[in-house]
Amino acid sequence: MSIKLIAVDLDGTLLNDSLALTDLNKAAICNLLDKGIHVVFSTGRTYQAAKQYAEEFVYDMPLITYNGALIKRTYSEEILFSKKIAYSNTKEILRIGEANSIYTKMYIDDVLYVKEESEQTIKFVKNHKINYKVVGKLSENIHKEPYMIVFIDHENRIKTIRAEIDKYTVLPYTLSTPYSLEFLPDGISKGEGLRRVAKSLKIRKKEILAIGNSLNDLDMLRWAGIGVAMNNSDIELKEHWNLISKYNNNENGVAKIIQEYCRYHK
Repeated sequence: MSIKLIAVDLDGTLLNDSLALTDLNKAAICNLLDKGIHVVFSTGRTYQAAKQYAEEFVYDMPLITYNGALIKRTYSEEILFSKKIAYSNTKEILRIGEANSIYTKMYIDDVLYVKEESEQTIKFVKNHKINYKVVGKLSENIHKEPYMIVFIDHENRIKTIRAEIDKYTVLPYTLSTPYSLEFLPDGISKGEGLRRVAKSLKIRKKEILAIGNSLNDLDMLRWAGIGVAMNNSDIELKEHWNLISKYNNNENGVAKIIQEYCRYHK
């Protein structure tokens, strides 16, 4: 069975460590699109932060953003799916973050909200080309439902918080890095996002290739007919997934995986 849809993560997968889309990776994707093979970027990024890379191509690509909470096309900006975190969960997540003095950020309609200005925030919004607002204490000043809330801290601290959340709550979350805990709406994942896109395109699971490098990609890798983890994948992903490429994101790994698994290259 030939591949008809490829889902690709951005950070640590398609992009190198300089957050650049290399010429070889770009050419590989252009080749797919020219052959009529669908491509979807699947990321924990905001829509705008993902769109800057999708605009390198002329195809009106579906973008799975916020780990599946918002699926929206690149040029027509057609919203294929949208779901936000329930307000009750939002309040509980913010309470946990503030009680543990964790750096917390939240995304509402593609705007990043933070408590206070910081060097970390300035660097992040510059790299991702997104808008942000400093609003003071989030739990007191935010009264809308977000697409995603993120805790950032040292890896061991995140592990401790995860253990507490797992023990005392049923709040859904994932990780894009070992130090980034990302809270999502109920029932949301990259795998569910991929399922929705595939259904809209009438493409079967066995016709799908997915490529990723982080724990938030695991559900997507499992759902696809073929799921390939990058060689530079997080340890926790490698513990749960066996099909691992010998190439990393600084070696044009996506282009090489496409060449290996897409039948028309053979």
